[in-house]
Parts: sequence; C-alpha cells; structure tokens
Amino acid sequence: MFTPSAKSVDGVHWADLDGLRAFAILLVLGRHSLRPFISEDTYQSIVAVGPIDLTPLVLNGWIGVDLFFVLSGFLIGRQAWRGDSVRRFWFKRVTRILPAYWTCLGIVAIGLTLAGAWPKSGAAFAAHLVMLQDYTGSVFVPSFWSLGAEEKFYLLAPLLVFVLARSRTPVWQGIGLLALWLVPIMWRVAAVSGLPGAISYADYFPQYRSPFHLTCESLVLGFTIAWMSRQPWSARIGRPAREVLFWGGAAGVLSWLLPSVVLQPIDARTIVVAPALIGLCFGAMVLAAVSGSGSYSVIVGRPLWQPLATGSYTLYLTHMMVLSLAASLAARVVPLAEGASLTARWLAFLPWYLALTTLSAYLLHRYVERPVLQWRDRRLQASPRESREAIARAA
Repeated sequence: MFTPSAKSVDGVHWADLDGLRAFAILLVLGRHSLRPFISEDTYQSIVAVGPIDLTPLVLNGWIGVDLFFVLSGFLIGRQAWRGDSVRRFWFKRVTRILPAYWTCLGIVAIGLTLAGAWPKSGAAFAAHLVMLQDYTGSVFVPSFWSLGAEEKFYLLAPLLVFVLARSRTPVWQGIGLLALWLVPIMWRVAAVSGLPGAISYADYFPQYRSPFHLTCESLVLGFTIAWMSRQPWSARIGRPAREVLFWGGAAGVLSWLLPSVVLQPIDARTIVVAPALIGLCFGAMVLAAVSGSGSYSVIVGRPLWQPLATGSYTLYLTHMMVLSLAASLAARVVPLAEGASLTARWLAFLPWYLALTTLSAYLLHRYVERPVLQWRDRRLQASPRESREAIARAA
C-alpha cells in the first residue's frame, strides 16, 4: 500500500528502526482511539481482556511521541553529521515535512470554514503554518504540537554540528551533548518550583509538555546516539551489551506502560522525571538497534513493519483528523443497545477509525508526500558533486 521504506543515510538502512517506528505510531493511534470516550483527566476501564484491564497500556500511548523524537533525532543527526550544506539539509527537511502538513492544514481550514467552527482567530492558523503551535497551542489538530517541536530541532541540527565540530576532542563533544540533554530537564525543574500539587492535563500540556524548550531532550538524545554511532568505539558494542540495552530499555518502557496511567496524577515529579526516563529507555533500544542485530531483530526487524514505518508520518498527520467522522459513522452504521458499555462503543468505533486513518494516510502519501519526495530526489541528483563532497567529508 505504502511504498516500502527507504530511510537510509550514507547507504545504511536500519531495518530494526522500522519496527520501532511502527511501534511508535501504534502507541499514538491507540492512545487517541480513546479520545472520543473519556477525557484526559478521567479514567474508566475500556480495553479489557477478561479480568485484565489493558486501558493503562493504551492510555499511556502518548509515550510513542517520545520514541518518535528519539528516532527523528537519530536520523536527523546522522544526516547533519554527514556534512551536507545547510541549504541542502534544510531543503531536504522542508520538502519532507511541510507539503503533507500544509495539505492537512488546508483541509482543516476548509472544513472549519464550511462548518463555521473556527476555534480561534486567523493568527492561530498562521502560527500553525510556521510551526509555532507548540507554544501557541495546537488548537486545530492536537497531535500537530510535536511537529512544531521537531521542526525547530531540524533547524538547529546543522548549527549544533557546526558548534560541536569546533572541538576536535570527542570527550568535549560528548560533554556538550550531555549538557544540551540536561537543559530542558533543568528548565522543567525551574518551571515546577512552587507547584502546589497535582494539576490537570489541560494545564499540564501547554505549560510543561508542548513547548520545544521543555520537551526536546529525547530529540537531543537521538542526536547524541547519531554522534555515538560515528565514533570508532561504537563498533565495539558487542551483542551481549546490545541485548542488555534493548531488553533493558524495553523492560523500562513496559514498567511505564502497564501498571497505571502515567499522567494520573500529574505532579512535579511526573513533569520532570517521566519524559526524561521514558526517553532514556527508548534511547537504549535505538542505540542497540543501530549498533547491530540481536534477538530483538527477530521482532522489530521483520519486513512486515516497513509499510507501517513508511506511512507513519502521514498516519500521524491524519489519525486525529478522522476521529469525529469515524465516531459518527460507527454510531450510525453499528447501532448499539441503549446504555451500551464504553468497551462496546469503542470496539464499534475502532474499525472505522483504523480504516479511515489508513485510507486518508495513503491518499496523502500517494498524491502529496511521494510526488514531492520524488521531485526532491531528482533535484538533489541533479547536483551530484555536492553529494560526493559531503560523503567524502563524512568519511
């Protein structure tokens, strides 16, 4: 359905990252599938298998964004350290992100105009156009907040390489990256000083989760893993170490996913610690995956994940746009008895949600994303000299 994934840098493709990217989008889709039925500050059991309540597993799917951040930081870091010119680097990122994103914004604007339901002024829409919604509020499609954070990091990545490369000593480069990773964590520490107690999700998200400077440590971590993968000693991360890294990180992720809802209650400790530790767990998994194969490759390295990994961006863009339509169709086509449980309603809604998300993501990929990327690749291939020089510098 989607064109097979071709995410590679310098001719290297990490198949295990496809599985991790697929895992990330599934977490996010699961989390938002509950949105029509319960609010962010309430808890009701919806997803259950017999006596086992799996609702926390699904509700905690917001951590999939942190996995996306680590993966994006790594792939962008590899490209930035490759040595392309800033103009070439930003051209590749702009053509990768903005056309599909702006198409979705245009569809949203048309829909809101026809419905007469604009939630804010045109200034809010302008903020979305220039990727400032992580600060002004993602009022049109809530999941778009993370795109604002990622795009800012894409702008900074080649500048970070320029600054770090001033030091020829890997030790000082590593210290600089560690300091950069600590900045948003320390910023959150300062932001929550004097916080009286637990706060609501509505207050937490715009103040502590969404803004780039408070949420970028997982992007920095992925960027750091890209730097580590270029060091000579990275080849000495043997299979036993990779197994410990991956499965230790996976165990850490499960410890956050399964026992309870992470964001209940939302207090100072949750705000400061949870994103950092979750990012580190995912970082360990990504570091293992890019360092070599292991027992985990049997699961995350399978080709079956490639279409889902390739479509992850358009799936992320469209999945919240179809929520209302999917809920409406489910209610009309699959009428339930009076007083049907939330579980029954969710199960009736889920096929419509997944089908509409997949269809809209495919259409966006087929008619916007793929043609633009093919045009971009032709433009880049038209000037091969710069590519050869960049690869030579990287080598």
